[in-house]
Amino acid sequence: MSNTSARPGRTSDWPLPLPDEAELASHWGRDCLFAERPQATRLFDLRSVRDVLCDGRTTSGHVTISTGDDFRNVDASEYTVGRNTEGHAPDLAPERIEPRRVLEFLRAGSSLILPNVQEYDHGVRRICRAVQARTGRPVEALAFLSPPGKGALPLHQDRVDVIVLQTAGIKHWQIFEHFPGQEGRGPVRKPQGAEPAYRFTLTPGDVCYMPANWPHRTRSGEDWSLHISISVSPIRLHRILDDSFHRALADIPEEDFHPAWDGSMEDPSPIDRAVENLSRTMMKASDDWNVRPAEAYRTHDEIAEVLGIEDASD
Repeated sequence: MSNTSARPGRTSDWPLPLPDEAELASHWGRDCLFAERPQATRLFDLRSVRDVLCDGRTTSGHVTISTGDDFRNVDASEYTVGRNTEGHAPDLAPERIEPRRVLEFLRAGSSLILPNVQEYDHGVRRICRAVQARTGRPVEALAFLSPPGKGALPLHQDRVDVIVLQTAGIKHWQIFEHFPGQEGRGPVRKPQGAEPAYRFTLTPGDVCYMPANWPHRTRSGEDWSLHISISVSPIRLHRILDDSFHRALADIPEEDFHPAWDGSMEDPSPIDRAVENLSRTMMKASDDWNVRPAEAYRTHDEIAEVLGIEDASD
């Protein structure tokens, strides 16, 4: 990837659970990579999942349940109760998780998908921020918990690059090269005769990288299996253009755009200037595609500095 070496940062900042940075960069967007670890690293694990499910603040936005046989996403009303109205309008408030109901689904062989794990796990957050700093792309961490012998999703493909970190149990992976004619994200159909390009078995501490649009499926071993997927989104052109548009118009006084009673404008020059500014800004839009560090990351560091907290993982 052309911008990898240009990213700031010291080698010591690169989190240990990730593959070697140079090796990962050489595979990025081109091919899969498997990195076996001699020992597991302390990251979001089964105890962490338990703690999230039993935390009274956990809402329907934190947990998705996928049934074990048909990969159906369970409606949140089936495992939530009441509403968390703190900071929300009553009609928009998310519902709280009911642990006993989630337990019933787990006993029935369902899988859990937990989005945005970086928001409440420091180790995962550190990994996400390191990847974001190198790629300049939005990064999110999702946890996938699957029962013995099953997976959370059918054969599918994503539009994001993914770094997988196995934290508990064993997970068997089948990864295929892109199936021609099957675009977009979501479930895909395996063409007759198609064989996996890679078969990985991940144990705690192991890592693999998979480029975007490579179909894949997983299956747990004999025990419950948990892995973290660090997803790196592509460039969102509509967001870049939207930001550029707003910047181009920001300096033009609003009163210049009030029309007369008949809808006309006595002086159309403000619109002409806006079009010119927008045209110039669009020419430079490619300079603005990098994502700035997440505000939460900066705040996290500032709070730690004020409180005198040292990062134990550094």
